[in-house]
Amino acid sequence: FRAISCDNTVNTNGARELAIQTWPWLIPLPDCCHRLNSFSKDLCNISYYKPTIKDCRNLVTHYKKSTFAAAHLRLARKKANTGRGLVSVGKTRFVTMYFSGDSVRRNLDHLRTLEQRNLVAVKVRHLHML
Repeated sequence: FRAISCDNTVNTNGARELAIQTWPWLIPLPDCCHRLNSFSKDLCNISYYKPTIKDCRNLVTHYKKSTFAAAHLRLARKKANTGRGLVSVGKTRFVTMYFSGDSVRRNLDHLRTLEQRNLVAVKVRHLHML
């Protein structure tokens, strides 16, 4: 081992300091996961992205709450072998907005088709732009 990294809780900071005292060659590194989370949070707060983020959230929420819509999306995914469905934005950190947005992108053709066939209607303003 050449380096050590941990988050900034009292216990983990204490353990890191003890490890560095015991093995002085260890390089103390910042916690990259929390820093990336802060960076992604800052990106999501840029006003330019807010309408798209809102639309993604509305889509995912609608499909999670509507068994009818979810069933149609599941059938479309199965026929096209698309893979995983929509991913909700979690309350935990570590860039869940990215995973949710990527799931919308991955299923976008199916979402558009279901809307065009008037099977599912979701209040989104920018579906054609996604």
